[in-house]
Amino acid sequence: MFFRSFSTIAMLLFLTLPASGINLYPLPDDALIKASAHFRDKEYQAALEAALSARKGDAREFMIGMAASRLEKWEEAADCLSRATEGFPLLADYALYHQARALNKLGKHAEALVPLRKVLKNYPESPLVRGAALLLGNTLYDSGDYKGALSAFGEFIEKYPAGADSLSALHKSALCREQLADMTGAVSILRSIALNYPASAVAVKAGEDLERVGRKGADIAPFSPSELLHQGTILFDLGKYSQAVKTFNAARRQSPDLNGDFLTKLQFKTGQALFKSRHYKDAELAFNELLKKNLKKETSDDVRFWLARTNAKIGKDEEAFNTYLKLAESSPKSTLADDALLEAALIRKSQKKWDATLPLLQKSLHLYPDSNQSKNVIWEIAWGSYQTRDFKTAAEYFNKLANQESTREKALYWRGRSLLAAGDPKSAQGCFSDLMSEYPLGYYALAYKNEADIKEAETTTPAKNPAELLPVPAGFERVKALIAMGFYDEACKELYGAKKQKLQQGIARLYLEMGNYNSAINLFRKERLRRYDKESALLWSINYPLAFQEYVAQNAAANNLQESLIYSIIRAESTFSPTALSPAGAVGLMQLMPATAAAIEKGGAATFDTNHLTRPELNIRYGAKHLKDLLSLHNGNLVLAIASYNAGSGNVGRWQKRFGDLPREEFIESIPFGETREYVKKVLAGIEIYQRFYNLGNKASDKTAPSSPPKSPPV
Repeated sequence: MFFRSFSTIAMLLFLTLPASGINLYPLPDDALIKASAHFRDKEYQAALEAALSARKGDAREFMIGMAASRLEKWEEAADCLSRATEGFPLLADYALYHQARALNKLGKHAEALVPLRKVLKNYPESPLVRGAALLLGNTLYDSGDYKGALSAFGEFIEKYPAGADSLSALHKSALCREQLADMTGAVSILRSIALNYPASAVAVKAGEDLERVGRKGADIAPFSPSELLHQGTILFDLGKYSQAVKTFNAARRQSPDLNGDFLTKLQFKTGQALFKSRHYKDAELAFNELLKKNLKKETSDDVRFWLARTNAKIGKDEEAFNTYLKLAESSPKSTLADDALLEAALIRKSQKKWDATLPLLQKSLHLYPDSNQSKNVIWEIAWGSYQTRDFKTAAEYFNKLANQESTREKALYWRGRSLLAAGDPKSAQGCFSDLMSEYPLGYYALAYKNEADIKEAETTTPAKNPAELLPVPAGFERVKALIAMGFYDEACKELYGAKKQKLQQGIARLYLEMGNYNSAINLFRKERLRRYDKESALLWSINYPLAFQEYVAQNAAANNLQESLIYSIIRAESTFSPTALSPAGAVGLMQLMPATAAAIEKGGAATFDTNHLTRPELNIRYGAKHLKDLLSLHNGNLVLAIASYNAGSGNVGRWQKRFGDLPREEFIESIPFGETREYVKKVLAGIEIYQRFYNLGNKASDKTAPSSPPKSPPV
């Protein structure tokens, strides 16, 4: 129903709107239009110069003031924004907030309080209210009104208890207490920040402040071993494993005479952190040291399980296998027993010892049918049976997974393949028919269509510019004005709180007017797009946009790549967000590591400005060159290049040695890293979709082996 109404409204609008779209908020002067373009590109000096050349008017004062604020020309900003607060009421809260900020920077704290309080009183729904409340506290602090600032920070924390700004307010409240001679209260807050938020930048400041007040004579108790364990555990949970190791070691040094359960817990967490930080040899020593103690049964099981994981990482497969097996046999009721059996089976699988793998999996399924691992065990039995050419058993177990929503798609494909190999083409065709009917543009259906050389009927090409077919929403005048003036970040913040079902189409239009493909896609992330038809064509074009088309086309041609490959990589890596940043430090549309980009740009320069990677033209240039290099490294093998883009060529090289003789689809399904396995499928499916939708060249060439099952089991 949603697709139907979506399509109908879109088509009606298409008939009434010009192809070029609508001027959302007409600016009164060509010079201001020029200034807005510079604001979009964050060229603030050029924006200021253009706005200054415009005819006098309220929008002119606002844009001059905003440009001056960006350039830290505080006198000019405060002056122009003061006039804009009265003359440009549509965005008066922005004028007031930035006027207050400029006045505060000029040291005119009392004057800054006036516009701040107007924002808080008169514009309670403004997205600037939170920032204004924090700035109010900071302005009071800077003016020397520590009691007023403490009250303001307290109110802020009560209203906004979570977030980096709340932590900043808490830190400032400690400094207020210091100024008010409440040293005990100040130290308590600073210790709490350092203890409970150890990975934050504010925690670093809090630590420095503790040292400073300590030098002044404040009584500061060092963190106790239990507090350090707590701090280290927080770091561990945040993925800061190396820092966690240092913290746990500090706890050990603090009280070398520790013993009992606390020391055991501390040593165990240290071993886990060493494992997670890839110091496997040290982790092995830590776990073996623990096992020399008289541990409780449950603790002993935990330690042995982690020791087995560690041994597997350092090539001691037989030790790991035996440890897993003994754990499962000695503690069959342990919560780890089912995991241990599965891990033991996976070791034998990696060694291609299927005669040992399958009995272990069958035993696990028999003993633990309700385990949360049962779905994985069933898959491994089915897969092992397929690899040993027992296609009838493989089809039986794939069928169990075909009845579950989360595994139905791939189970239908592999059950069909199993039945075909078992000599039952009629039943196989039933699986493939269901697959193509239910998941027509899914990875497995596309793979089958290529294998069977099924020709697609002519389909309607999605709109290359879906914004032209989306409705311009009524209202949203503030957002439209911000977009017209080039203030995209501010416009997106305004839209963030307006994501309502009935407004999705109009909001998507506004996002696309800004070239914000990521936010437009995310608006419809709950819509399950499977079938392509006229009613869903517009949503498909939003989900698979021809974004940054000029840069993609240029760099595809320069590196002899298909445009569909670049688009699909961008979609898989960042969903078209130029500012995406991964926990590992990968940046931008194609999620490049700075070191990789530096090597491409400067032959391995020691430093590289990460901010450059948020520029689409540079990110796509480096990403396309990286893809070209990976394809060259892997002799044009598309699957290996895509897998290397995600997991690194070292891992892919090892997988080639282990099971590189498998046909393409079996190789992909055998990739040990779940993330990489699904990534490869997602990218390959994306390539097909882009090619089908937009006729972007021929299908990707690939030097992998054909997809049919091998005639004999692999050795």
